[in-house]
This record gives sequence, C-alpha cells and structure tokens, in this order.
Amino acid sequence: MYYRLPVKKEMERKKRTLLVYGEGTVTAQPDQAKLTLGVSTTNENVQSAQQENAVRMNQVITSIVNLGVPRDDIQTSQYRITPQYDYVDGKRIFRGYEVVNLVEVTVDDLTMVGTILDTAVQHGANQIGNIQFLVSQPEQYYQQALIQAVHQSFKKARAIVSAIRVTLDETPISITELTEDRPLTLVKAATYDTYEEITPISPGTLDITAKVKSEFKYY
Repeated sequence: MYYRLPVKKEMERKKRTLLVYGEGTVTAQPDQAKLTLGVSTTNENVQSAQQENAVRMNQVITSIVNLGVPRDDIQTSQYRITPQYDYVDGKRIFRGYEVVNLVEVTVDDLTMVGTILDTAVQHGANQIGNIQFLVSQPEQYYQQALIQAVHQSFKKARAIVSAIRVTLDETPISITELTEDRPLTLVKAATYDTYEEITPISPGTLDITAKVKSEFKYY
C-alpha cells in the first residue's frame, strides 16, 4: 500500500537541505613574465617622427633578441600617431606628432627580466609599462584549489549538522563551481630608474583561488 506524506510534512522533508560554500587557495611561483616596453618620438613632421621611431625600435628589438629572447616572443601591442598641442594664453599651438610603438616581450627566464629592461633602455626604449608575472599552466593550480574548496564545503556541512545534532547524507545533492573573472596573473606597475647595476625585479607569488557551492540533505 502506497502512503503519501501530508503536504506539510512533505514540504518539511524537502526543506531539509543544507547549502554551504567552500573556498580553496593555492600559492604558485610565477615561471613567466610579460614586459611592455617601447619607444616614443615627437617631430613636427609625421614622417620624420615615424622614421626616428622605427630606427630606435629596431635597435631595441635587436638588443633584446641578442640576449637570447626569440623574436616570436616579441609582439607589437600598440602603435599610434597622435598630434600634440601646447596651450598658450588660451590658444592651441601645434607642437608636432607623437609616435608611440610598444611591444610585449614574453620571458621564460625570470632572472633575465631586469637585464632585458636595462638593455632596452640603453638602446633607446623610453616607454616602460606594466610587468605581468604569471604561471604558464595556471589550470593545474586551479584544479588543486578546486579540490580544496570541495573538501572545505564537506567540512562545513559536517560541522553544521554536528552542531544541530542531525545526520548528514554524505552524498551531496549538487556541487556547483562558482566561476568568476579570476585573475591568474599578478600585475605590478613597473617603477623604473637607471642604475649602474641590473635593476632588481621580484616576481613574488600568485594566489589562485577556487570557490564552490554544495548542497546536502540531512535528517
């Protein structure tokens, strides 16, 4: 004989679920860097500004390649030509054209970062942008963090049911990965001065975090 619970008790039974959140963090050592650098030139004649920029930029790129950086790891990230004006007594006076050419350099040997920056400046670079430190295979660290997050959600669920003296069904109803725009790179603004010695660059470490939402039954 089939017996159906009263509606009220059926609703109470369905409400006996527990929702918890877990978070895991793995610290990784960066093994790659991306440097943004380049040349800015200004001249009243736009062609002259472009030509000067091209000469200096070729010198910069050649100097970096001579350090052992593959040319394929040097890619143009920005090229722009902008008219420049001065304002005197409320009047706009044309000063010339600014040509900016920036490249992004991928470096696998982090001990070379300071040397590359110094060499680029010595050969004509006058634009130094951000330095990005990252791990080349971030997903493997993220998966470790994800496992930690799941384990933490189980620990929270067990702690809660222990506190209210009920029994936990160890098989979760669902586990949901909480995705977001997680930064897998650590970006630091480059503060650059000219020294007689190699500019010291410290990559630090990266914290890679994962979050989950887990739902359990208890009785």
